[in-house]
Amino acid sequence: MMWVIAVLLSILLSFLFGCGVGLAEIFPRYRDDPFKAAFSRWGNLYWVANGFIALFVFLASWTLYPVELKNLGMDVSTSAGLFQLSLAAGFGAMLLLRTKMFTIRTTGGEEYAVGPEYVLNVLMKTIDVYIDRQRAQLRTELAYEKFAEIPYESLQYHAPVLIEGSRQNIPITEAVEMGKRVGEIVTDELMPAEDKSINIGFLIMDYLGEGFVRNIDIAEHLKGRNVVDMEYEDTLVLIEDGDAPTEDGEVPTKRDNAS
Repeated sequence: MMWVIAVLLSILLSFLFGCGVGLAEIFPRYRDDPFKAAFSRWGNLYWVANGFIALFVFLASWTLYPVELKNLGMDVSTSAGLFQLSLAAGFGAMLLLRTKMFTIRTTGGEEYAVGPEYVLNVLMKTIDVYIDRQRAQLRTELAYEKFAEIPYESLQYHAPVLIEGSRQNIPITEAVEMGKRVGEIVTDELMPAEDKSINIGFLIMDYLGEGFVRNIDIAEHLKGRNVVDMEYEDTLVLIEDGDAPTEDGEVPTKRDNAS
């Protein structure tokens, strides 16, 4: 009886480890709301498929290569060996699928992998497109709802302060990159004012998440705030120096700091 439980538990663990690897691949791609992306219809397809691949690797290895596994230190006739195999199958299945038999190089210099890696890349790109399309509709509706009526002059100043102040563990490199992206949006002379507000809104969602934007009434918080005539470089100085807004909503700029 205990042996049956050990076998069933190992089978379950191999599936769960494989699912975990699939989720870990999806999460970094959609930082605004990784859980919604991962548990969407197409996200579910990807990580569940990873789980079944790991399960297949576990069952195939257990039934076909017990002697070879024992030589590698995994005695699958014991509970400990089964657990080791489930761990190896769960995390090793993706390594197996990333292998390529050989590479074809075209006259244009492009390389194409021939083998399991090619199938995996095509699958991942296809699922990426479907998740992206699904997320794009939700993000666009929310961005227009929350940011279309807010002047971009206000958002360009308060977005870096909002992101830098509310997040505790944002790396300085990300903060500087965020400031640059705000500057690029604001200084684009061909972009209409409303589109600038929408694009800064997308940026806020990228860093703070869809739930934050949905639950916090940013337009209400910005009512009555003074819009400071601040240069793009001042925004970077604000981020790097960690200056905080004063009680009346003003934030020291480079010119204030120099005086």
